[in-house]
Amino acid sequence: MQVEFHYLPARAGNQLAAARAHRSALPPERLRSEWTRPEGSVFRRRFHQSEGTAMGHVPPRYYVCADAVTVSWSPSKGLCVLLVRRANPPYQDRWALPGGFVEENEDLPDACLRELKEETGLEGKIRRLIGALSQESSRYGSVLVFGLLISVEGEPRPGSDALEVEFFRPSEAPEPPFRSHSELLAMLSEPDLST
Repeated sequence: MQVEFHYLPARAGNQLAAARAHRSALPPERLRSEWTRPEGSVFRRRFHQSEGTAMGHVPPRYYVCADAVTVSWSPSKGLCVLLVRRANPPYQDRWALPGGFVEENEDLPDACLRELKEETGLEGKIRRLIGALSQESSRYGSVLVFGLLISVEGEPRPGSDALEVEFFRPSEAPEPPFRSHSELLAMLSEPDLST
């Protein structure tokens, strides 16, 4: 069996359930995974059966999201995290991480920096991958969420997708409406305090 994760959003439909059911029925020793980077800038993660039997169906596709866990640090305030108050549904008027879907032929880091600039007006420097999570969406099905730690300097200003933009100390930040955002914020660690 082969499952591909594409950065171009496409509905998974029943293929996702079939792939999960088949993959979960296989013992772990029969599965192996590898990261590949084909031509262009699209990454795919493939899961193969080690004995390579053909499944005879099209691999499911997933929506992929890039979220900017944007930090700023100063001696007076300490570590602060940037959140945007969403201008559009879902969760309009709620505070969340800047981010959005990765576009076709766009690298994950480029998508993350693009979303950050569109929503906050800031340019940042990617420091590391914080985590990769899966979240179910009533609108899109399974969404893969990648959180990248980004450091910035300067004053943010709200873009077209944001009503407000503000730095919060992690302990004082409003609870994001997305489970994946809460989990990414919880993954911040001591080395993230230095810029």
